Amino acid sequence: MLKLGNKFAKTETSIFTTMSELAINENAVNLSQGFPDFDGPDFIRKKAVWAMQNKFNQYANSPGLPMMRESVKEHFEKFYRTKFDPKNEVTIYSGATEALFVTFTTLVEQGDECIVFDPVYDSYAPVIRLSGGTVKTVSIELPSYKVDFEKLSSLFNEKTKLLVLNTPQNPTGKVFTVEELKKIAELCKKWNVIAICDEVYEHLIFDEAKHIPLATIEGMRDRTVTISSTGKTFSYTGWKIGFSLACEELTRRLRACHQFVTFATSTPFQVAMSDALKVGDEFYEEFQETYLEKRNLLFEILQNTGFKPIQPQGTYFILADYSNFSDEDDFTFAQRLTRQAKVASIPVSVFYTNKDSSQNLLRFCFCKGNETLEEAGEKLYKFSH
Repeated sequence: MLKLGNKFAKTETSIFTTMSELAINENAVNLSQGFPDFDGPDFIRKKAVWAMQNKFNQYANSPGLPMMRESVKEHFEKFYRTKFDPKNEVTIYSGATEALFVTFTTLVEQGDECIVFDPVYDSYAPVIRLSGGTVKTVSIELPSYKVDFEKLSSLFNEKTKLLVLNTPQNPTGKVFTVEELKKIAELCKKWNVIAICDEVYEHLIFDEAKHIPLATIEGMRDRTVTISSTGKTFSYTGWKIGFSLACEELTRRLRACHQFVTFATSTPFQVAMSDALKVGDEFYEEFQETYLEKRNLLFEILQNTGFKPIQPQGTYFILADYSNFSDEDDFTFAQRLTRQAKVASIPVSVFYTNKDSSQNLLRFCFCKGNETLEEAGEKLYKFSH
């Protein structure tokens, strides 16, 4: 018998893989996994082709191409008025998922406690536990988006190593306010805790919401690892170009791990994304207008077909209560909806570390063409009538 390790013995296949495969098998409209069914701007793809044709095909520098790191630095400074040194404080990864894996693997040690906001993106807890850490949770109340800061404060102690903040937040769509960020910052400073900030949806914000990186709050720049990605902003999720910004001391540790994970990230795609990050304000304005239209379209579809959707402040996901249809658990209902209505979604319970807090909710993504969303609407209408 093979001497197999037990680190991932109880880890199940990702829900995103499960539901996407079910969508394919059932010929269903896939509103489960968060990737667009359209390409991003042509100039970005053409730049990648140009790079391939002009010998940008070998290993990049392990921390990332200098031009890409410079573009990340300029982008962050332009939008958030905070400076980072591209040589020593910016690192490029094969997607934000690698950046998160590297960060948790590097910083979490046996016995450390890490605070996350429930529901939480499903990759955080497994890697924290793999690294020997313990996950502590505080819930985001739905649909109010409120956080119990007394509960949050009670979780901090001498064992607390990290606080993990995702804003705009997947799956809820919450955007943390400056007042909330200041409270979080005070707790991190009081207990000497490092903040890991997943901000891949930084430009997907709606209505009055405003994205403010925690690193820009007083005293947080040098105790925060800010992680983002070009895939969500420029609709090339398959290229997997992510990045981090952190002080030199933190960055040195992250790069030591990164060199043994992927070593370097796709060279031609870095060339292309270094150009993409230099686009003018009109791109971001049109980007937000396009997704606001899609959000409103899917929200109306869900509302008109018997669901009770929660309007997101950011991201490209909507949570919807399905209790008008069924008292089944969310995984069972999501599977039945895929098979019978031919519309795939994600059961929200998979995002809860504390399973007792989960509700009758499904997550639907709206990063699709309007015709795809309208097709889903027609199928949901037939299902509900």
